[in-house]
Amino acid sequence: MSRRAADQLLLTAVRRGGAPVGALAATSLLLACVYLALPAVVGRALDAVLGGEDAALWLSLAAVSVALLVACDASDDFIGAVANARSIAWLRRTLLRQVLALGKRAARRFGAGDLVSRLVGNTARTGSAPSSLVWAFTDLVPPVGGIVALALIDPWLCVTFLAGLPLVVLLVRAFVRDVSDLNEQYFATQGRIAGRLVGALAGIRTIAGAGTVDREAGRVLSPLPELHSNGLGMWRAYARVSARAAPWSYRCCKSPYWRWRGWNCRAGGSASARSWRRASTCCWRWGSARSWPRSAS
Repeated sequence: MSRRAADQLLLTAVRRGGAPVGALAATSLLLACVYLALPAVVGRALDAVLGGEDAALWLSLAAVSVALLVACDASDDFIGAVANARSIAWLRRTLLRQVLALGKRAARRFGAGDLVSRLVGNTARTGSAPSSLVWAFTDLVPPVGGIVALALIDPWLCVTFLAGLPLVVLLVRAFVRDVSDLNEQYFATQGRIAGRLVGALAGIRTIAGAGTVDREAGRVLSPLPELHSNGLGMWRAYARVSARAAPWSYRCCKSPYWRWRGWNCRAGGSASARSWRRASTCCWRWGSARSWPRSAS
């Protein structure tokens, strides 16, 4: 399948998600806005409490923000699962209809195990396109908002932070390049194992009668070391990108400008502790606002 045909299939799968896709977009956008606003609201509440001011308003807003965060997060996951389920159901019906329409040609072109793997596993991954597309856009709101907040607090903080973005792009590009080939090889090997297993199950009586169970098990599982190698390769790619990013993150945090800002705050200089705390909060939101794995399963 060409890249253009694959993109069209993904867009069609998103449309087949139906009305829940629109509800998911609204809920996810609201969730991203709450993620972005919560640190500022909590910071204002802390300032009011520590400054001896009336903090009832800000504490109430913080409580409402937390309640919205919990409700929107639960609704976001539920609506995303509904949209994905509709898309997966359409993909499986379409694939099964196409296979049955091919007749014997499908059996000659694809093994039974390969078809089962495509119908069960691959459609589930492709059917997650509705939630993945929506979350890909709404997940940009907290980091972009954090950068804008840094620029409002201190333009030089924003410049320092943006200076490291080209390196992040290079790291992500290398990671995607490494993982793409390994992911394709992993599922191809998985399809071979599934095909051999289905063939063995079809002739289970013959295998049992001939007493070749152990030999047949070895034949079915012979691609397993290759599958293991591909899986380890993906974990090594994750480890490499983490190891490459950690030193640069440390160097960015320990850069002369950041150290000067911290020293100036401690010394009571022109940089107020409030601005320093908010800058730190914005950077924290950049790294952890949406970092929880929502679709790891």
